[in-house]
Amino acid sequence: MKKLMLLLFIYYPFLVLNAQQQQTHDVKKEIINPDSIYVSKSDTSYSTFKKPIQFNSFIQLKVHGLSKLFLLSAEKKKPVNLFLQGIEMKGIVPIGMDKSKEVLFFILHRDSASMKQWQLVRRILLEEKNKELLVSVGLEGEVAYPSTLRLSAELSRSGDYYLAFLSYSFAIILFSFLVKRSNTLRKNRQIYTDAYSLSKTLIAFWIFIILFSILFLLASINTFPHVTISVLLVLLISMISSFVAMSIDYSRYYTSSQRNVSTSKTFAMDIISDSKGINFFCLQLILFTILTGSYFIISVISEMLLPVFDTYFLVLFGISHLIYLLFKWFEKTNRL
Repeated sequence: MKKLMLLLFIYYPFLVLNAQQQQTHDVKKEIINPDSIYVSKSDTSYSTFKKPIQFNSFIQLKVHGLSKLFLLSAEKKKPVNLFLQGIEMKGIVPIGMDKSKEVLFFILHRDSASMKQWQLVRRILLEEKNKELLVSVGLEGEVAYPSTLRLSAELSRSGDYYLAFLSYSFAIILFSFLVKRSNTLRKNRQIYTDAYSLSKTLIAFWIFIILFSILFLLASINTFPHVTISVLLVLLISMISSFVAMSIDYSRYYTSSQRNVSTSKTFAMDIISDSKGINFFCLQLILFTILTGSYFIISVISEMLLPVFDTYFLVLFGISHLIYLLFKWFEKTNRL
Protein backbone atom coordinates (compact mmCIF):
# COMPACT_ATOMS: atom_id res chain seq x y z
CA MET A 1 0.00 0.00 0.00
CA LYS A 2 2.82 2.32 0.88
CA LYS A 3 4.50 1.54 -2.45
CA LEU A 4 1.27 2.32 -4.31
CA MET A 5 0.92 5.65 -2.49
CA LEU A 6 4.55 6.45 -3.27
CA LEU A 7 4.05 5.70 -6.98
CA LEU A 8 0.93 7.88 -7.09
CA PHE A 9 2.79 10.70 -5.38
CA ILE A 10 5.62 10.44 -7.92
CA TYR A 11 3.45 10.17 -11.04
CA TYR A 12 0.65 12.55 -10.00
CA PRO A 13 2.33 15.75 -11.34
CA PHE A 14 2.93 14.03 -14.70
CA LEU A 15 -0.71 12.94 -14.90
CA VAL A 16 -1.95 16.48 -14.12
CA LEU A 17 0.42 18.01 -16.69
CA ASN A 18 -0.70 15.52 -19.33
CA ALA A 19 -4.36 16.29 -18.62
CA GLN A 20 -3.71 20.04 -18.96
CA GLN A 21 -1.86 19.56 -22.24
CA GLN A 22 -4.71 17.42 -23.59
CA GLN A 23 -7.25 20.09 -22.56
CA THR A 24 -5.18 22.83 -24.20
CA HIS A 25 -4.88 20.72 -27.36
CA ASP A 26 -8.66 20.22 -27.46
CA VAL A 27 -9.27 23.97 -27.03
CA LYS A 28 -6.78 24.81 -29.78
CA LYS A 29 -8.38 22.23 -32.05
CA GLU A 30 -11.77 23.82 -31.43
CA ILE A 31 -10.38 27.34 -32.04
CA ILE A 32 -8.53 26.45 -35.23
CA ASN A 33 -11.76 25.05 -36.67
CA PRO A 34 -14.13 28.08 -36.49
CA ASP A 35 -16.74 26.73 -38.92
CA SER A 36 -19.60 27.68 -36.60
CA ILE A 37 -18.78 31.42 -36.66
CA TYR A 38 -21.17 33.41 -38.86
CA VAL A 39 -23.01 36.71 -38.80
CA SER A 40 -26.74 37.25 -39.00
CA LYS A 41 -29.20 40.08 -38.47
CA SER A 42 -29.44 41.11 -34.83
CA ASP A 43 -32.15 42.58 -32.71
CA THR A 44 -32.88 46.17 -33.78
CA SER A 45 -34.59 47.19 -30.57
CA TYR A 46 -31.65 49.38 -29.53
CA SER A 47 -32.72 53.03 -29.69
CA THR A 48 -29.57 54.14 -31.55
CA PHE A 49 -30.11 51.77 -34.46
CA LYS A 50 -30.76 53.70 -37.69
CA LYS A 51 -31.52 52.74 -41.26
CA PRO A 52 -30.10 53.41 -43.74
CA ILE A 53 -26.64 53.45 -42.25
CA GLN A 54 -24.40 56.45 -42.84
CA PHE A 55 -20.99 57.61 -41.69
CA ASN A 56 -20.79 57.55 -37.89
CA SER A 57 -23.84 55.26 -37.71
CA PHE A 58 -24.11 52.84 -34.82
CA ILE A 59 -24.61 49.27 -36.07
CA GLN A 60 -24.93 45.89 -34.38
CA LEU A 61 -24.07 42.40 -35.58
CA LYS A 62 -25.19 39.07 -34.15
CA VAL A 63 -22.18 36.79 -34.29
CA HIS A 64 -22.97 33.13 -33.73
CA GLY A 65 -19.92 31.67 -32.01
CA LEU A 66 -18.89 35.02 -30.50
CA SER A 67 -16.90 33.45 -27.66
CA LYS A 68 -15.06 31.24 -30.12
CA LEU A 69 -14.26 34.32 -32.25
CA PHE A 70 -12.59 36.08 -29.34
CA LEU A 71 -10.72 32.91 -28.32
CA LEU A 72 -9.43 32.76 -31.89
CA SER A 73 -8.55 36.47 -31.75
CA ALA A 74 -6.56 35.94 -28.56
CA GLU A 75 -4.86 32.83 -29.92
CA LYS A 76 -3.72 34.56 -33.14
CA LYS A 77 -3.18 37.94 -31.43
CA LYS A 78 -5.25 39.69 -34.09
CA PRO A 79 -8.06 42.20 -33.46
CA VAL A 80 -11.60 41.70 -34.72
CA ASN A 81 -12.41 44.13 -37.54
CA LEU A 82 -15.57 45.05 -39.41
CA PHE A 83 -15.91 43.93 -43.04
CA LEU A 84 -18.08 45.67 -45.66
CA GLN A 85 -18.58 43.99 -49.03
CA GLY A 86 -15.74 41.66 -48.07
CA ILE A 87 -13.38 44.63 -47.56
CA GLU A 88 -11.60 44.84 -44.21
CA MET A 89 -12.31 48.23 -42.62
CA LYS A 90 -9.05 48.70 -40.76
CA GLY A 91 -9.36 50.42 -37.42
CA ILE A 92 -13.11 49.82 -37.09
CA VAL A 93 -13.18 47.46 -34.12
CA PRO A 94 -16.01 46.61 -31.70
CA ILE A 95 -16.83 49.38 -29.24
CA GLY A 96 -18.86 47.03 -27.05
CA MET A 97 -20.84 43.80 -26.94
CA ASP A 98 -23.84 42.01 -25.46
CA LYS A 99 -22.55 38.54 -24.61
CA SER A 100 -25.97 37.20 -23.67
CA LYS A 101 -27.29 37.98 -27.19
CA GLU A 102 -23.94 37.44 -28.96
CA VAL A 103 -24.11 40.97 -30.38
CA LEU A 104 -21.17 43.21 -31.31
CA PHE A 105 -21.47 47.00 -31.64
CA PHE A 106 -19.57 49.14 -34.15
CA ILE A 107 -19.44 52.81 -35.16
CA LEU A 108 -18.78 53.53 -38.82
CA HIS A 109 -16.10 56.15 -38.32
CA ARG A 110 -13.47 57.19 -40.83
CA ASP A 111 -9.83 57.92 -40.13
CA SER A 112 -6.46 57.54 -41.82
CA ALA A 113 -6.51 53.76 -41.31
CA SER A 114 -9.84 53.16 -43.05
CA MET A 115 -9.80 55.98 -45.62
CA LYS A 116 -8.77 53.85 -48.61
CA GLN A 117 -11.23 51.10 -47.67
CA TRP A 118 -14.12 53.59 -47.57
CA GLN A 119 -13.13 54.73 -51.06
CA LEU A 120 -13.31 51.15 -52.32
CA VAL A 121 -16.69 50.54 -50.67
CA ARG A 122 -18.07 53.75 -52.13
CA ARG A 123 -16.88 52.89 -55.63
CA ILE A 124 -18.41 49.41 -55.41
CA LEU A 125 -21.77 50.90 -54.45
CA LEU A 126 -21.60 53.40 -57.30
CA GLU A 127 -20.48 50.87 -59.92
CA GLU A 128 -22.96 48.18 -58.90
CA LYS A 129 -25.73 50.76 -58.36
CA ASN A 130 -26.56 48.88 -55.18
CA LYS A 131 -27.48 50.56 -51.91
CA GLU A 132 -26.98 47.49 -49.74
CA LEU A 133 -23.78 46.47 -48.00
CA LEU A 134 -22.84 42.94 -46.98
CA VAL A 135 -21.71 43.32 -43.36
CA SER A 136 -19.52 40.84 -41.51
CA VAL A 137 -16.58 40.52 -39.14
CA GLY A 138 -13.20 38.88 -39.35
CA LEU A 139 -9.70 38.89 -37.96
CA GLU A 140 -7.18 41.46 -39.12
CA GLY A 141 -5.48 40.40 -42.35
CA GLU A 142 -7.89 37.48 -42.93
CA VAL A 143 -11.14 36.97 -44.82
CA ALA A 144 -14.58 37.80 -43.48
CA TYR A 145 -16.71 35.13 -41.85
CA PRO A 146 -19.93 34.05 -43.63
CA SER A 147 -22.76 36.54 -43.26
CA THR A 148 -26.42 36.91 -44.16
CA LEU A 149 -26.61 40.50 -42.92
CA ARG A 150 -27.20 43.20 -45.52
CA LEU A 151 -27.82 46.79 -44.48
CA SER A 152 -29.01 49.59 -46.72
CA ALA A 153 -26.37 52.33 -46.87
CA GLU A 154 -26.47 55.97 -47.80
CA LEU A 155 -22.89 57.07 -48.29
CA SER A 156 -24.00 59.83 -50.68
CA ARG A 157 -26.86 62.16 -49.93
CA SER A 158 -28.40 64.62 -52.37
CA GLY A 159 -28.21 67.28 -49.68
CA ASP A 160 -24.42 66.95 -49.66
CA TYR A 161 -24.20 68.28 -53.21
CA TYR A 162 -26.35 71.30 -52.35
CA LEU A 163 -24.20 71.88 -49.30
CA ALA A 164 -21.07 71.68 -51.44
CA PHE A 165 -22.55 74.12 -53.95
CA LEU A 166 -23.41 76.58 -51.18
CA SER A 167 -20.02 76.18 -49.48
CA TYR A 168 -17.95 76.82 -52.58
CA SER A 169 -20.28 79.57 -53.81
CA PHE A 170 -19.79 81.34 -50.50
CA ALA A 171 -16.03 80.83 -50.84
CA ILE A 172 -16.06 82.44 -54.30
CA ILE A 173 -18.15 85.39 -53.07
CA LEU A 174 -15.85 85.89 -50.09
CA PHE A 175 -12.78 85.62 -52.32
CA SER A 176 -14.27 88.17 -54.75
CA PHE A 177 -15.03 90.52 -51.86
CA LEU A 178 -11.43 90.15 -50.69
CA VAL A 179 -10.22 91.05 -54.18
CA LYS A 180 -12.48 94.06 -54.73
CA ARG A 181 -12.82 95.66 -51.31
CA SER A 182 -9.53 94.82 -49.67
CA ASN A 183 -5.88 95.53 -50.37
CA THR A 184 -4.89 92.11 -49.05
CA LEU A 185 -4.16 90.70 -52.51
CA ARG A 186 -2.51 93.82 -53.86
CA LYS A 187 1.21 94.39 -54.06
CA ASN A 188 2.86 96.79 -51.68
CA ARG A 189 1.28 100.16 -52.51
CA GLN A 190 3.70 101.97 -50.22
CA ILE A 191 6.56 101.07 -52.52
CA TYR A 192 5.57 101.63 -56.10
CA THR A 193 2.52 99.66 -57.23
CA ASP A 194 -1.15 98.99 -56.51
CA ALA A 195 -1.49 96.06 -58.93
CA TYR A 196 -2.72 92.68 -57.78
CA SER A 197 -0.13 90.10 -56.75
CA LEU A 198 -0.10 86.63 -58.30
CA SER A 199 1.83 85.26 -55.31
CA LYS A 200 -0.71 86.49 -52.76
CA THR A 201 -3.58 85.33 -54.96
CA LEU A 202 -2.22 81.76 -55.09
CA ILE A 203 -1.86 81.61 -51.30
CA ALA A 204 -5.41 82.90 -50.82
CA PHE A 205 -6.74 80.48 -53.46
CA TRP A 206 -5.42 77.37 -51.69
CA ILE A 207 -6.37 78.57 -48.22
CA PHE A 208 -9.97 79.09 -49.39
CA ILE A 209 -10.13 75.76 -51.25
CA ILE A 210 -8.77 73.69 -48.36
CA LEU A 211 -10.65 75.56 -45.62
CA PHE A 212 -14.06 75.28 -47.26
CA SER A 213 -13.43 71.65 -48.25
CA ILE A 214 -12.77 70.78 -44.60
CA LEU A 215 -15.87 72.71 -43.49
CA PHE A 216 -18.00 70.94 -46.11
CA LEU A 217 -16.76 67.49 -45.09
CA LEU A 218 -17.19 68.33 -41.42
CA ALA A 219 -20.83 69.23 -42.06
CA SER A 220 -21.46 66.21 -44.32
CA ILE A 221 -19.88 63.33 -42.40
CA ASN A 222 -19.99 64.85 -38.89
CA THR A 223 -16.31 64.23 -38.28
CA PHE A 224 -13.07 66.05 -38.98
CA PRO A 225 -11.67 64.76 -42.30
CA HIS A 226 -8.26 63.18 -42.57
CA VAL A 227 -5.81 65.71 -44.03
CA THR A 228 -3.53 63.81 -46.41
CA ILE A 229 0.17 64.45 -46.79
CA SER A 230 -0.26 65.29 -50.48
CA VAL A 231 -2.70 68.09 -49.60
CA LEU A 232 -0.15 69.54 -47.19
CA LEU A 233 2.54 69.26 -49.87
CA VAL A 234 0.39 71.15 -52.40
CA LEU A 235 -0.16 73.94 -49.87
CA LEU A 236 3.51 73.95 -48.85
CA ILE A 237 4.75 74.13 -52.47
CA SER A 238 2.38 77.01 -53.23
CA MET A 239 3.33 78.98 -50.12
CA ILE A 240 7.09 78.51 -50.57
CA SER A 241 6.80 79.50 -54.23
CA SER A 242 4.77 82.60 -53.35
CA PHE A 243 7.16 83.75 -50.63
CA VAL A 244 10.18 83.21 -52.88
CA ALA A 245 8.48 85.18 -55.68
CA MET A 246 7.71 88.08 -53.32
CA SER A 247 11.29 88.02 -52.04
CA ILE A 248 12.59 88.23 -55.60
CA ASP A 249 10.33 91.22 -56.25
CA TYR A 250 11.44 93.10 -53.14
CA SER A 251 15.09 92.30 -53.78
CA ARG A 252 14.83 93.54 -57.35
CA TYR A 253 13.11 96.74 -56.22
CA TYR A 254 15.70 97.70 -53.61
CA THR A 255 18.69 96.86 -55.84
CA SER A 256 17.38 98.55 -58.97
CA SER A 257 18.45 102.08 -59.90
CA GLN A 258 15.30 102.71 -61.95
CA ARG A 259 12.02 102.12 -60.12
CA ASN A 260 9.05 102.06 -62.46
CA VAL A 261 5.64 102.66 -60.93
CA SER A 262 2.97 100.23 -62.13
CA THR A 263 -0.75 100.75 -61.70
CA SER A 264 -3.53 98.21 -61.63
CA LYS A 265 -5.43 97.44 -64.84
CA THR A 266 -7.79 94.59 -63.96
CA PHE A 267 -7.39 91.70 -61.55
CA ALA A 268 -7.00 89.15 -64.37
CA MET A 269 -4.52 91.24 -66.35
CA ASP A 270 -2.46 92.05 -63.26
CA ILE A 271 -1.83 88.42 -62.34
CA ILE A 272 -1.13 87.08 -65.85
CA SER A 273 1.00 89.89 -67.27
CA ASP A 274 4.18 91.84 -66.66
CA SER A 275 5.39 95.20 -68.00
CA LYS A 276 5.73 93.71 -71.50
CA GLY A 277 2.28 92.14 -71.63
CA ILE A 278 0.88 88.68 -70.95
CA ASN A 279 3.52 86.46 -69.37
CA PHE A 280 3.34 82.83 -70.51
CA PHE A 281 5.00 81.52 -67.35
CA CYS A 282 2.48 83.26 -65.11
CA LEU A 283 -0.32 81.98 -67.31
CA GLN A 284 0.84 78.35 -67.20
CA LEU A 285 1.09 78.51 -63.40
CA ILE A 286 -2.44 79.92 -63.10
CA LEU A 287 -3.92 77.33 -65.46
CA PHE A 288 -2.14 74.50 -63.64
CA THR A 289 -3.38 75.83 -60.29
CA ILE A 290 -6.97 76.08 -61.56
CA LEU A 291 -6.75 72.53 -62.92
CA THR A 292 -5.43 71.20 -59.61
CA GLY A 293 -8.04 73.14 -57.63
CA SER A 294 -10.85 71.79 -59.83
CA TYR A 295 -9.65 68.22 -59.30
CA PHE A 296 -9.44 68.96 -55.57
CA ILE A 297 -13.07 70.14 -55.37
CA ILE A 298 -14.42 67.30 -57.55
CA SER A 299 -12.60 64.72 -55.41
CA VAL A 300 -13.99 66.19 -52.20
CA ILE A 301 -17.58 66.19 -53.47
CA SER A 302 -17.50 62.78 -55.18
CA GLU A 303 -15.34 60.84 -52.72
CA MET A 304 -16.21 62.72 -49.50
CA LEU A 305 -12.48 62.75 -48.76
CA LEU A 306 -9.61 65.17 -49.14
CA PRO A 307 -7.77 63.98 -52.27
CA VAL A 308 -4.58 61.99 -52.42
CA PHE A 309 -2.40 63.33 -55.24
CA ASP A 310 -0.14 61.02 -57.19
CA THR A 311 3.60 61.43 -56.58
CA TYR A 312 4.27 62.22 -60.25
CA PHE A 313 1.50 64.82 -60.20
CA LEU A 314 3.10 66.50 -57.17
CA VAL A 315 6.44 66.55 -59.01
CA LEU A 316 4.75 68.13 -62.04
CA PHE A 317 3.04 70.65 -59.75
CA GLY A 318 6.40 71.55 -58.22
CA ILE A 319 8.04 71.87 -61.65
CA SER A 320 5.30 74.30 -62.73
CA HIS A 321 6.14 76.55 -59.76
CA LEU A 322 9.88 76.14 -60.30
CA ILE A 323 9.64 77.22 -63.95
CA TYR A 324 7.71 80.31 -62.88
CA LEU A 325 10.33 81.20 -60.24
CA LEU A 326 13.31 80.62 -62.57
CA PHE A 327 11.98 82.92 -65.27
CA LYS A 328 10.95 85.46 -62.66
CA TRP A 329 14.50 85.49 -61.36
CA PHE A 330 15.90 86.22 -64.82
CA GLU A 331 13.22 88.78 -65.57
CA LYS A 332 14.67 92.20 -66.27
CA THR A 333 11.67 94.33 -65.40
CA ASN A 334 11.11 95.87 -62.00
CA ARG A 335 7.38 95.28 -61.99
CA LEU A 336 6.01 92.89 -59.33
